[in-house]
Amino acid sequence: TAKPAAPKPAPRKLRGAAAAAGDPHWQEF
Repeated sequence: TAKPAAPKPAPRKLRGAAAAAGDPHWQEF
């Protein structure tokens, strides 16, 4: 799979990018 089952903490930039992209896991960062 492209993503791990438990995403590791990401910088705020990636968190914002993931949220903007509609990533369902962004809240876990």
